[in-house]
Amino acid sequence: GLDDTVGQELWVTWGDSTKLVLDIGFQADTASQVPGKTVDTDIRWLYAVNDDQIWFRPFTPSFWTGDSMIIGQFDFLDNEIWVSNGQPWGTYPLGDLNDNPSQDNPRISGNTGAAFPRNFNGRTYFRANDGVTNVEMHSTDLTPGDFPLVQNINGTNNSGVDQNNFLEQFEVFDGFMYFKGIVSVDDYANT
Repeated sequence: GLDDTVGQELWVTWGDSTKLVLDIGFQADTASQVPGKTVDTDIRWLYAVNDDQIWFRPFTPSFWTGDSMIIGQFDFLDNEIWVSNGQPWGTYPLGDLNDNPSQDNPRISGNTGAAFPRNFNGRTYFRANDGVTNVEMHSTDLTPGDFPLVQNINGTNNSGVDQNNFLEQFEVFDGFMYFKGIVSVDDYANT
């Protein structure tokens, strides 16, 4: 939802009432002409991961990690994963998946581009750029710090550069999870 003061944030409604869940981008938006306006979080990929929580990806002040090293290095985390149960106390980030500096601004951590979440066998699988293997499949049990790489499917090319794997179209069927992915010509030739 969007509000003149808090900007774009996570809201919840019961149909007859609506409330702001949490002002994630609580820092003052110095570029805004609106008095008291806070930073927009640009929330994307709202996804119900179970009956009680949603998974989403906002632009996040580094404060939320609680990690003094990250807070000292970055002002913001770009598109990191959060989980919410609709209450402020149940809304939290999983951590900083891509802790490399952004190419555009060294005070912002790398953009995870986390997308296409899908539940399978008690975990939520998604594609994301972790800054090491580029865009590959990760999973989480929704615990902060839990977002391991599932497998580096596209690997590195013959030049030693890790290739992006733009996974998408995840679907669970007959006890398996299927998805569209890319394998480089170099990887395919070496299998």
